[in-house]
Amino acid sequence: MIRKLINSDKYQTAKLHQLCMADDFLPSFGLPFLTKLHGYMIDSTDTVCLASFDKNILEGFIIGSFNTRKMMRQILAHHFLKLAPYLITKVLINPPTIILLVQTLFYGKQRESGPPAELIIICVSEPYRHQHIGTKLIAKLQKKFKELDVCRFKVGTLKMNTAANSMYKKFGGQYIYTFKMYNSDWNVYYIKFSE
Repeated sequence: MIRKLINSDKYQTAKLHQLCMADDFLPSFGLPFLTKLHGYMIDSTDTVCLASFDKNILEGFIIGSFNTRKMMRQILAHHFLKLAPYLITKVLINPPTIILLVQTLFYGKQRESGPPAELIIICVSEPYRHQHIGTKLIAKLQKKFKELDVCRFKVGTLKMNTAANSMYKKFGGQYIYTFKMYNSDWNVYYIKFSE
């Protein structure tokens, strides 16, 4: 069953995010940080947050935003003091982290061209992969976006993630460009809805 995420789901989604993307930058700040961030995204009026559950077990989730840059600015403006201890600790332990943190903070600015709406995160739990959960979540996100007059959105994925690149192409994603972030190449696709 796919339903809208609520704030009390934040620990489950953050934990799955950390498991699915263990080598990514944001999960490297730890589960408490990620849980707070997920709660802020779930509560944001600029996001569509959905999850697939099998009874009470989280199979996968997706978070899309109408404008990622605006959403991140609002989260930082309202919750910076709650997130700062995690950010400062990470930078003190590993000073080069500051470069990646700056990339994150200016992420939306470097990708201003194209639609402001974006698929930010999609994760499917290992036991539920290859059961079309991701496909269903993207289809539901598209439906919600369309209901809110969003006609296309962008999505970025690691260039080396062939499964994700294939899935976005399956949804009609048009490859636009590759950019560098977190010392890796990322492909950007625009997905336009059919009329």
